[in-house]
Amino acid sequence: MNIYAVIDTNVVIASMLTSNHLSATKSIINKVWEDTITPMINADIMEEYRDVLSRSKFHFSESDISEMLNLFSLKGKGYTPKCMDHDLTDPDDVIFYETYRMRDDSYLVTGNMKHFPSEPRILFPADMINIINLSDNGNNILSEPKAEYVSKIKKDL
Repeated sequence: MNIYAVIDTNVVIASMLTSNHLSATKSIINKVWEDTITPMINADIMEEYRDVLSRSKFHFSESDISEMLNLFSLKGKGYTPKCMDHDLTDPDDVIFYETYRMRDDSYLVTGNMKHFPSEPRILFPADMINIINLSDNGNNILSEPKAEYVSKIKKDL
């Protein structure tokens, strides 16, 4: 299984801040390591990651920041959108949204749903992990329309 996803900066930060190895954000990063999720990246997204992860309030070491950026560089696939005409709450999110739109089968994984339009493939980290877990259990959920698998997730929870 290979899932293409844009991973919002807040998911990366949360994964680095938590000590809970079972958290959804940490699981998203683990799925990148395992090649289950292929991050959709470009120079602007990588720059955003570096800028935010380097903020002093997070106290991330340079080696931890480099390790995370190297993960995305190594495992990611480059997509550079040409159109950047969306008016989102946070202008820094436009690159994430437009990159996600480069593939019809991609996802955008974020902890800030209110920053993006309400679309079926824009998900919280826990929802993305639920979809992956359901697919791993023999359900071909990733090939189904979103409206169908949302109801299956709710039934299984």
